[in-house]
Amino acid sequence: MIVHKVLPEIGSVELIRSSRVKNINISIRPFSSVKVSVPRNVSFDEAISVVENKKAWILRHRKRIAEIESQRTVFNLTTIFTTREHFISLQIEETQRTLIKENQKSVKVIFPKGSDINSEFVQQTMNSVVNEVFRREAKKYLPNKVNDLSRKFDIPFRKLFIKNIRTRWGSCSVQNNINLSIHLMRLPEELIDYVVLHELCHVLVKNHSPIFWKKLDEICPNAKKKDKMLQKYKLSIY
Repeated sequence: MIVHKVLPEIGSVELIRSSRVKNINISIRPFSSVKVSVPRNVSFDEAISVVENKKAWILRHRKRIAEIESQRTVFNLTTIFTTREHFISLQIEETQRTLIKENQKSVKVIFPKGSDINSEFVQQTMNSVVNEVFRREAKKYLPNKVNDLSRKFDIPFRKLFIKNIRTRWGSCSVQNNINLSIHLMRLPEELIDYVVLHELCHVLVKNHSPIFWKKLDEICPNAKKKDKMLQKYKLSIY
């Protein structure tokens, strides 16, 4: 069961009855209302009271979320989103439903005539298409890149996982599994190499100690400079 409420200052709140939670959980994400998971034994009125008591916390997080939302990639009829191998564009045509036409170099997302290109449906559809293109390109490109650098520097790893990670470019588990974000495909090759070598180096050193940076600098000169360059890139599109 889902109930929608609009609360003063807080705005839209979505209350969701859930048997999987034991406590009231409040979550705030970009381009979404405040979501509240409510246990079966708690009334919606009680949940709303908790939300109102957390108003200061919610407003603080809303400010941070607003900063993220302001960086959103907005697609329109003149936008040509470029990936490593494709040009992705939005078009309006005489069609009954949304279509995706692609060839080796381009992906055209076609919406029916009269569609509001600023609507959440259109923007989220474009976002999903771009992420799917990144995913396919990453699956094709990154395994060879990781294997080549692993062999070159004689740093074996266990397994490689490529995912739509939006919190970090990559990671290395205690089992020496390498996890890479599909959004690496938005980076220049120099920085893709840096991220891969950074995670491979964690196979040898599991922290960011001086020993780690010394080793990384041996196989990737000017590592800290490249780390600063990496911080200029947004991790994902919204």
